[in-house]
Amino acid sequence: MSSGGDLVTFFSHQYWILPQLLIYLTGVVFSLATIKKHPMVSILAAAAFVVFGFNTLVGAGMSYWQFSSYRDDLNFESIGRVMKIWGALRTLTGTLAWAMLIGAIFSGRRSPKE
Repeated sequence: MSSGGDLVTFFSHQYWILPQLLIYLTGVVFSLATIKKHPMVSILAAAAFVVFGFNTLVGAGMSYWQFSSYRDDLNFESIGRVMKIWGALRTLTGTLAWAMLIGAIFSGRRSPKE
């Protein structure tokens, strides 16, 4: 992505991730809207949605990098090594995000007093 044209090309091919990003953004907004009522739950949920969004954006960028690397004549072994590392990191961060979201859903709230 060395020039502005490459960035335009990248973003024009990534429109399919917009619905996901909008859901994550909505999750962050709703989480932060209830931060006074349930601070820990809200922080965990917002952090999870941010990590999900980050994974989606970086995943799209890595896909673009992979295809542009073929054009730049990088060898397949180098590309494969980077993609394997990225896949492991994406799995770990995605798992962390799911753990935070599950923690937010099932913990941190007090039952209403009767």
